[in-house]
Amino acid sequence: MCRFIFLYKYKNTQEKLFEFLHKQFVRHDAIESGYGISWYNDKTWNSYKSTKKFLNDPNFSQVIEKIKSDILICHIRYIVHMPTPQYKKEHVVENAHPFYYKDYIFVHHGDLFYTPTGGDLLRYQDGYHESAFKPIIKKLKSHICPSLAKNINGTTDSEVMFFLTLTAEKELQKLEGIPKAKIFLYSFIKMLQIVDYYSMENVSNFFFANKDYIIIANILKKTPTNDRNKLDLYFSKDRNGGVMLTSMKVEKSSKKVNANEIYFIHISSGSIHHYKLPNLVTFYGGAADGFK
Repeated sequence: MCRFIFLYKYKNTQEKLFEFLHKQFVRHDAIESGYGISWYNDKTWNSYKSTKKFLNDPNFSQVIEKIKSDILICHIRYIVHMPTPQYKKEHVVENAHPFYYKDYIFVHHGDLFYTPTGGDLLRYQDGYHESAFKPIIKKLKSHICPSLAKNINGTTDSEVMFFLTLTAEKELQKLEGIPKAKIFLYSFIKMLQIVDYYSMENVSNFFFANKDYIIIANILKKTPTNDRNKLDLYFSKDRNGGVMLTSMKVEKSSKKVNANEIYFIHISSGSIHHYKLPNLVTFYGGAADGFK
């Protein structure tokens, strides 16, 4: 389980970033495993990530000094307690967020879970090597375009979902009559649809962006037999239209985002659209699906 903060032209951007980074956060079931930050300049996302804690990273100050942007996302990763050999395989920069490919970046805070028939609930991060989980992962990856799949370098469910989303967008671009903004949104929903199809529980916050658009979403898709709570996600907006979304409450006035809500931001105009996640069983991401 991780934490993140996203700031879009919010008042005192760097001050809020530091306030978030220094908020007390203790996970007794997990170990902090590095951080990553991406910032937006001249229609380009720039990224830096490390397996060190930000306080222990000698490059941290230099990275922050380089950021001349009021649009940024910062993610701190945690790894659940596991045997040392497995931890060493997980604790690598290839598994740190944000993930990026060309103009796209992706941040995931949360987990995928799977319960095999007659078995125990498995979490992706520490259960992907289990024999019961491997067939599901293989099926998920089978939906990824081979030319994109070869760019997967780590072992996280986050990276799999990122390239599932990019594959969905590539397929939707072949259809006529769908505006670019809708293709971007539909590709994200298509990814969620594929994960849901294989009966995986999805308890997550997401950040997905390219040079034009940003999606932030709080997703809770669970099986009826598991009483699982959603992750926290807080929304704040300043008087000038700036936006902050974070997994921990930074402003007292922040409002908690409901489960299965999606925020869609057009970067250049600052316009924000708010959607409720459609029924994934019946959703069709075509020109006439009726999703507004």
